[in-house]
Amino acid sequence: MFPPETDFTKNVLAKPEKENSIFGGWYDNADYTGNPVTTVGEATTYYAKWIGMDDIELQYGGEQKITVSGVTLSGYQSDDLSVATVDTNGKVTAVGVGTAIISGTGTYNGQHTTFKATVTVTPRVLTYTLAGGDTVSGSISYNFSGGHQKLSDYITFQWKDDPYTKVTLVEGTDINYTYTVTDSEGQGGGTAQTYDYLPMPVGNYDNVKFNLLNENYTFALSGGESTGKTLEIDVVVQAEGTHRAYLASAAPKDDQKFVYTGQGVLSVEGTLNAYEEDSTSSDTVVIGTFTINIEGLNGTSFHSEVSEIPAGTDLSAITDLALPTEPGTYIITASAASETHYLYKSLVFTISKATVTVKADDKSVYVGDAMPELTYTVSGLASGDSLSGTVSLSCEATNTNTTGTYTITPSGAAVPNTEHYNSEINYQSGTLTVSARSSGGGGGSSSGGSSSSNVSGSGDDVSIPGSEVPQTNPFTDVSTSDYYYDAVLWAVENGVTNGTSATTFSPNMAVSRAQMVTFLWRAHGSPKATGANPFTDVSTSDYYYDAVLWAVANGVTKGTSSTTFSPDAAVTRAQAVTFQWRAAGAPAAAGSSFADVPADAYFANAVAWAVANGITNGTSSTTFSPDAVVTRAQAVAFLYRAAQ
Repeated sequence: MFPPETDFTKNVLAKPEKENSIFGGWYDNADYTGNPVTTVGEATTYYAKWIGMDDIELQYGGEQKITVSGVTLSGYQSDDLSVATVDTNGKVTAVGVGTAIISGTGTYNGQHTTFKATVTVTPRVLTYTLAGGDTVSGSISYNFSGGHQKLSDYITFQWKDDPYTKVTLVEGTDINYTYTVTDSEGQGGGTAQTYDYLPMPVGNYDNVKFNLLNENYTFALSGGESTGKTLEIDVVVQAEGTHRAYLASAAPKDDQKFVYTGQGVLSVEGTLNAYEEDSTSSDTVVIGTFTINIEGLNGTSFHSEVSEIPAGTDLSAITDLALPTEPGTYIITASAASETHYLYKSLVFTISKATVTVKADDKSVYVGDAMPELTYTVSGLASGDSLSGTVSLSCEATNTNTTGTYTITPSGAAVPNTEHYNSEINYQSGTLTVSARSSGGGGGSSSGGSSSSNVSGSGDDVSIPGSEVPQTNPFTDVSTSDYYYDAVLWAVENGVTNGTSATTFSPNMAVSRAQMVTFLWRAHGSPKATGANPFTDVSTSDYYYDAVLWAVANGVTKGTSSTTFSPDAAVTRAQAVTFQWRAAGAPAAAGSSFADVPADAYFANAVAWAVANGITNGTSSTTFSPDAVVTRAQAVAFLYRAAQ
């Protein structure tokens, strides 16, 4: 029987080819013994001998030299260096679980080819030895000391096939733990939880699961039985004192939804005091000093610890405790111990990525006015951060020829980075309101209705200046036909505001919170402000400093939070009339029922007062448009009408 590669005309066996192998000759036996056959015999089966590299199986960290009998090898390469590496001498080292292809150039009897072999790397099997050499009990114990315990202090891991090779498993990276904290104060409250550290509260923990995160290892008991990626060991945590004390005077902050702001987060509040029971009404315990520890969990890198903190210290007063700022998961623990008592309390909390919001500002104009400049407000950025790229604004309306409301849509730009911010920006549309001019002028108001004179601010006796209007108009963008003509000239004459330049007033420019309270403050005679400044965004060098403090002291407005005033935020129609109404002493008023002014709205009484006193009307017979932004023209018109 002739092989298919036979050259029958010459009665000589042909030389075949095979990928990644070198032909080593024809043999008349499957064991390839004896000498190669060169000529054809009758009724004979011939076997081709192939020379190549054998596939390799290794455990993680293992090594093997590549050898092929009679073949000179060179030019070794690995197609995946994260699985296997190979040096110039053909030594293969397993560096990660998986498969890789090792290739090399082989030379044999003048033949050359590229050899390839598959390297399969499986996890290395680990066994363990407890401190003291014990490999049987499967139980470790340690004294509660207020800090996280190191696994390496109690267990040594080694390769099963080479116990002299020791392995250090890093908590949170190579290994974590699952156990149940039955104490109501501990994280978990009786439910098994996953932690990056060994148990800390005093107690017995049966079958703590040691969970391997490092895919390059697997567990086996010292007797040889494989346990896979989980090893179960009993843990006993002993108390230095004999009785448990409680930290009843400290608790999580009400709002645990922490979001990245660039500022450090302290998730608990209260004082460090020890009590006999979990109640501040129980007796206190003298327990020495406290230790506060903050640790990153689940891959979050962070560590901060302060010890020797005296009892009675407020948590917010621990100035040398570093606080986490980055998004991630953290645990904060408080602990203390004496000869008679021990104390432990923990809280896991998360700092989430911030969401950036881009809101198109609302605009309000009258039919025939120029299209307003479209602007936007950004919120959610930490101090010092700014958007990448440019925000684009588009409006449904291209002119102001027709009354109605039109959507202003923001788009474009990107967050500064995705480590601190969610990648998707929250875009919020704004509204352009185009209104018809009323017979009495703009601002949705008329000159009719009862008038109000000598309006004074709450808490002072300074009256709004009179209605005298100068005859000289310096502004090219203010004409005698404008509803706000007299109001603008009055405002400038009485020092309420100047123009935006020597020849322009910019009547359609939006007014900010700082500008509105300043206009109102000046209209009331610029009284000297008193009291402390609670706002971090208002400084003594700001032109509006006295105005803001006067407004807050006289109940005209409050900050947007306990520490911020948001001076650059735009003022709406509802806010503007409310400021004026409060400055006038919040007088009672009736009437002015608008569909968009709920009876329980904070501005309902102010709107009724403003309409009753001819300061402004609605933007239609049924709407007031409380959220529409106030322009410079409207702001001075409101103040001027109050002075009539």
